[in-house]
Amino acid sequence: KDYIGGEKRSGTLLRAGIKYLRDLRETVINELRCANSHELVRSIEVLDLIDVCEVGALCAENRKESRGPRHQRPDYPFTNPLLTGFLQTARRDGDDIKLEFRKAI
Repeated sequence: KDYIGGEKRSGTLLRAGIKYLRDLRETVINELRCANSHELVRSIEVLDLIDVCEVGALCAENRKESRGPRHQRPDYPFTNPLLTGFLQTARRDGDDIKLEFRKAI
């Protein structure tokens, strides 16, 4: 919450949060041990949650504007009218995450 989910989302805090999420994921992968299939499934769920949080943070950092009450950026205080009617999408391309804006249908 301090880096990504707070009321104000600056680029600096978002980038720090993304770095911490990536460090956390690396630590989990290096230190994770499962004694049975139940623990394995729970562990995969944790890795999935870390991935989803990273994508959310990347999208928030990529949206260089303030929009609505939940996405206020002190470094970009105004709404970009060129993005009205557009949705942001994210997809995995190998090890990279590609972010794009597309017109809402």
